[in-house]
Amino acid sequence: TNFLKQVDELSAQCSVRQLMAFVHETARVLPESGREDFLKRLRLAGEGQISAQGQKEDSELRRAYQKIRDNLKRIDSQEIAITSILNEAYDDWYNSAVDEFFYEDKEGIGDMLAEACKFVHICMDAEMYQEGFEIGKQLFSMEISCDSEYESIDFSIRDMECYHLLRCDLDETALDALYCAYHAAPLKKRPESFYGIIANAKSSRLTLEAVMQHGDEELPELQKFLPEWIAYLGEKAGDTADRLLPEAVGLLGDISSACMYAEKYSAIHPGIYLYILDHGNAEKIGTMISVGQQAMEKIPKRYAARSMAALK
Repeated sequence: TNFLKQVDELSAQCSVRQLMAFVHETARVLPESGREDFLKRLRLAGEGQISAQGQKEDSELRRAYQKIRDNLKRIDSQEIAITSILNEAYDDWYNSAVDEFFYEDKEGIGDMLAEACKFVHICMDAEMYQEGFEIGKQLFSMEISCDSEYESIDFSIRDMECYHLLRCDLDETALDALYCAYHAAPLKKRPESFYGIIANAKSSRLTLEAVMQHGDEELPELQKFLPEWIAYLGEKAGDTADRLLPEAVGLLGDISSACMYAEKYSAIHPGIYLYILDHGNAEKIGTMISVGQQAMEKIPKRYAARSMAALK
């Protein structure tokens, strides 16, 4: 984590005498319940075993990563599948309330997916951002085959959750994956990587602000990313971009810039004007009246947002 990086940087600047003084002071204020563990770790450090332990943990993470990638490859290639079974209690004639089919996971696909979800979080904590991004991206884009004599269907990971074949908080996994994607992808590629996970994860909880609040530290290069993110979303049509773009414009914290983007993308995303009018309480009345007038001029008449802007 960033905390550990700061510890490493600061300790590298200290002399042996300064480090000894720090260890002494840390031991002095340590609660009695933690003293035994402290002495144990100090002895291990003296024997050179702390470094070896770290290398062992890294090696275990790499093996776990490869195992999970192999499992996801088996699922994505449809080597293994969910089984669909006709529910004999279903009766279409009487508009039965029970499901026509139920599903079994004989191959343990749900367990594989749950393990992968947990690993994305581990990658986020361990700053293995590229690995977390790769696994997270695959989790939310993959199709899971379903064997059936009666229907042809592929499941998404959300379907697995819906049919109780996977017990996992997929929104949290998506946020972990987005946090990894933000750090792993270069600035120009970041919007596409970000949007792909959000679009496939299909949850209104997933926003840039949610990702900002998800980690312990502020997202780096946020002010550079926002214009790239806005430009990418501005060219995208559909509900996902409609939901994300006003928030991105609002994060600029500047009403003149927000109005510029609202005008630029009014033909595709008229909701930006509504967002500005709804969240402009701190602005002068005259400024908001001008925004409303601009909205009436720029939003095409076919959009209900134009009438809604008139009522603000």
